[in-house]
Amino acid sequence: ENMDNVTRQLKLQLGSTANVKILMLLTIFFFVGGQFSWSQQRALLEESSQHNHLSQKSPILYGHVHIAKTSGSNLNGAMTLRYSHVCGNKGYSYDAYQLNLRRQKAKDTGHFSDQYDIYSQIGNPRGVGTFNRGRIPIPFVREIGFEECDWISLEGRWEEWVKIASGPFPMELHVPCRDPVDHLMSQCNHIEKQFNCQAEDLRQEIDGCIVEVPVRFNKELEEGENNLSLKCFDFRQNKPYLDIMEDKLETRRIQGDYLPRNSNKSRDRENECIW
Repeated sequence: ENMDNVTRQLKLQLGSTANVKILMLLTIFFFVGGQFSWSQQRALLEESSQHNHLSQKSPILYGHVHIAKTSGSNLNGAMTLRYSHVCGNKGYSYDAYQLNLRRQKAKDTGHFSDQYDIYSQIGNPRGVGTFNRGRIPIPFVREIGFEECDWISLEGRWEEWVKIASGPFPMELHVPCRDPVDHLMSQCNHIEKQFNCQAEDLRQEIDGCIVEVPVRFNKELEEGENNLSLKCFDFRQNKPYLDIMEDKLETRRIQGDYLPRNSNKSRDRENECIW
């Protein structure tokens, strides 16, 4: 009976039948020969468990460059409900499930305040409700750190990635790609600006719509020697992106159906002079 308990304990800690058999033999040897104390045996089990866990994960740290109006908020949110160790200023996996329930309740009741949480009460220079656990102030994100993150999404400055990538793991940055003209019109719509195709200074007209793209991305990320590699993906393909990451990240124990968020009013392309 005692040996059965040991076997169950090993399976829970290791999750590997091969490792269980090996350590089972070692444990019998320990019992019979008295070669190791219980504390030494526990240390061996913990070391083996950690090794087994790490061997099943990618050695690469993944980053998502959140460019405004590329569905980044929804990607960050959906990732938090499917995978563990997801971090971002639009949500973390460790508290995503309850956040999603609050957002669903707010939708059902029509009361936006139903999604308020402790982040809604603190660190809000623009008033209560500006932030929540699905929209975390960047200073809070920095304070939390990224040591427990396997996938990171940020709306911060591009220099943040260089700092994060200075750690021991190589970093792969995923950059969303979108048709530049369509992207520009979406950004104009986001800030409720009517683009003027007849403006004398078209460059000024364009710059008036751009939402922090030069702040969040810079070619130095690609050109510098900073432990970074870059890949792009179609911003419209969030579902395939989630599926691709299945082999790279640890799935959550309890997953949920992500409630999408909309941050733009509907566009009327017929009133966009650029077409």
